[in-house]
Amino acid sequence: MRKIAVIVLGLMMFTFCYVRAADDTGKGKENEASEMDKNLDSPGAKKAIAYLAKKFNVTEQVIIDLRNKDFGYGEIMHALVISSKSGQPLDTIVSLRESGMGWGEIAKKYDLKLGTITSEVKKDKKFIKKDVTKQEMKEKPEKHEKMEHHKMMGKPERQEKPEKPEKPEKPEKPEKPIK
Repeated sequence: MRKIAVIVLGLMMFTFCYVRAADDTGKGKENEASEMDKNLDSPGAKKAIAYLAKKFNVTEQVIIDLRNKDFGYGEIMHALVISSKSGQPLDTIVSLRESGMGWGEIAKKYDLKLGTITSEVKKDKKFIKKDVTKQEMKEKPEKHEKMEHHKMMGKPERQEKPEKPEKPEKPEKPEKPIK
């Protein structure tokens, strides 16, 4: 009876550890992506902010403020598109989103279809991504000349083999005494 209880307890501990490890791996990827996304000084972020500000006639500071509220660029684009198509102020759309409403609910409230909004957001994302990629390609450092393989690995060049010394002559065998 005791052995069964120990086995069951061990299996339960293993299961909880396995589930906990699976939860941790998902959070790491999200945090890594959000850290990259929050960098407002990157050329991609500057390009996206400038593009959105110009297209939707808002200041860059409005977009930066939304980024600081943990809105992603996709969410910002959704809010800007809904605001421009419905005629409602951007603050109203943002407050509805922060209150917990989804983009579909917000669009329905103003008699808009989420599909048309999403397709416009996707077009803008493609345009921004295409321009950013070209810009980042220009900023890559120049390639250096390739070194020879043995120098690159830090290995010394092959040395010549030393000459072998000559074999010493064998001494003559003494004659055996006769008995």
